[in-house]
Amino acid sequence: MKMSRRSSLSLPLVVIVAAFVAIGCGDFEELETPETCSAQQALCEAHVFLSVEEFEFLRQNSDPIILDARRELEDFEAQHVPGAHFAHWGEHRGELDSLFDDDEKLQDYIQSIGVEDDRAVIVYGEGDGSGGDAVAGNLYWTLEYVGHDEVYLVDGGLQAWIDARYDALDSGNSEPEATDFEIERRDELLATVDDLKEVIDDEEDDTVIIDTRRESEFVGEEIRNNPYSGKVRTSVHYHWEDVFDDDNTLRDADELKAEFEEVGFAPGVDTVPYCQSGVRSGYFYAVLQSLGYPDPVNYDGSWRELAVAYDEGDISEDYVKIIDEAE
Repeated sequence: MKMSRRSSLSLPLVVIVAAFVAIGCGDFEELETPETCSAQQALCEAHVFLSVEEFEFLRQNSDPIILDARRELEDFEAQHVPGAHFAHWGEHRGELDSLFDDDEKLQDYIQSIGVEDDRAVIVYGEGDGSGGDAVAGNLYWTLEYVGHDEVYLVDGGLQAWIDARYDALDSGNSEPEATDFEIERRDELLATVDDLKEVIDDEEDDTVIIDTRRESEFVGEEIRNNPYSGKVRTSVHYHWEDVFDDDNTLRDADELKAEFEEVGFAPGVDTVPYCQSGVRSGYFYAVLQSLGYPDPVNYDGSWRELAVAYDEGDISEDYVKIIDEAE
């Protein structure tokens, strides 16, 4: 369990086993210690995703860094979970909407949002089961990639927390103090063009490349802002939004595993998800991780990088299937 890798959630604390939260106006839910959490140690048996109950327990009883990963500052200023900081999502991404190659720029971003090495980080998105969650998943992957050991995602995002009515929402904005966090890139979590080529060239490699985009993108009907539409050769398709239930939380784990196996990536195989620019596949990376797939990696460059590379003659149709050309 991830909680054993670092003690940031088990610092000496005054633990509240049950508290009645009533900040602001209205009636709010009584918080009881979730079965998966320890009141004595103020930690939970979470690996990747926190239920909204676990999130609230840790918010009240430990000292995590809470990051609101929604895209727009005005949305954060209108309402956010008390104690959260705006993650300024996107400011860590440069050309082709991919992660900064420049270590100093990337480290400045991580430090500017208040990330510390010895405190757990909890990330939440919109909770809308679409792009508002994808950005949170990509930030989760990014923080793991730069070397943080205790990162979590809130299953159901902000909407699940609002629906649970644990507390009154905060408004406005207060920037965290910059930290001295030093990034250490974990290249084993990042797939590259060369990695994809190796997988495709090696007939004995059973790694599965997963296209997590909409079907319209996968079959070439939707070109977006790329010079070409198309897909990675040998890739299988699974639309990342299909992982969500009606309430925009993750579907049953066994159900998802069975569905993934039917598509072509059974539990136990190595996986490389990609999308347009590594955002949606960042969330899918977290889902694969939570289901026990061994060491998934995110292809952050994704189709945007491949389409440009093909347009410039840097990659051939041995590796990509080009379907249409932008006008």
